[in-house]
Amino acid sequence: MANGLPSSLRTAPDETIKDKIFFVFNNVSKQNMDIKANELRSILHSEDWPYLAQHLVINRASIEPNFHALYLEFLDYLKIPGLLELVLNSTYAGTYRFALCSSPSC
Repeated sequence: MANGLPSSLRTAPDETIKDKIFFVFNNVSKQNMDIKANELRSILHSEDWPYLAQHLVINRASIEPNFHALYLEFLDYLKIPGLLELVLNSTYAGTYRFALCSSPSC
């Protein structure tokens, strides 16, 4: 549950915003963090933050461990209140789902 809503009740942003999120994360580097953070902040609304957090955890951090430090620094550049908490909640939820599916009964 992020923002008090179960994931099934949260809506994903429209395709344009999702594409921009993908593009930014594909192209962010230490040299352009401020530019990419401004790009992302300019299109995101607070209702998109849970999706951003979930995308970061599931599609990026979980499969790109070499970029964890970059992503943490990028979160600081974004300066979105509560985003780190949403990322942590998404991490916990993903870990819980993984643990459930790792059991013999899954």
